[in-house]
Amino acid sequence: MTRKKMILTIALPVALSIAAAGCILYFHNSIGIRSNAYSLVANEKNDMSASITELKKEKEELTDEQSGYDKTIQENYTLINEVDSLYSQLESYETDVENAKALSSELDAQLESKKNYLAGLEQIPEENEGKTMKLKDGEHKCPTDIKAARYKAEGTGKLYIYNIAGSLKTSVKDLSTMDSHSYTFEISSGEKIKTEGDVTLTEITE
Repeated sequence: MTRKKMILTIALPVALSIAAAGCILYFHNSIGIRSNAYSLVANEKNDMSASITELKKEKEELTDEQSGYDKTIQENYTLINEVDSLYSQLESYETDVENAKALSSELDAQLESKKNYLAGLEQIPEENEGKTMKLKDGEHKCPTDIKAARYKAEGTGKLYIYNIAGSLKTSVKDLSTMDSHSYTFEISSGEKIKTEGDVTLTEITE
């Protein structure tokens, strides 16, 4: 009995010490695990914060880059509009040039006509001035055949007087049906007359 007590007396403190040591170890490990967990969470949080900061920075860079692209696109649109405007102006200039060429050709034709007119004036026979002319049937142009002046037509034939456009200035004059078988008229350069039958012209110089 005494031996049992001795064993219990010795074993009990040892058991208590082991139990206490186990509890201390458990709590120590538990605290270590929690501490490690907190540390891991903190590290992960820091990593995530760093990632978020980096993403924000990249987003800002992308935003700036997009703004640059938008500016470039807008500048390109402006250039395209300017090019379109230049093309429109060029087409307008080409039209003006074509119109100027057409006008130049028209003026050249008028100039040639004036030259022919002056040349015709120089070729008027002097003997026809103030004199009487017996006309043959057909057309007689002014000033190549007769000069511009006032005339008295006499005879029994017919007289046609045309303007520059080639249209009759007056009705056909049948001298055989007119008083004293005569008709007075005036002719200008570029106009012409046509006679049929007996027609004599006398220039009126007064």
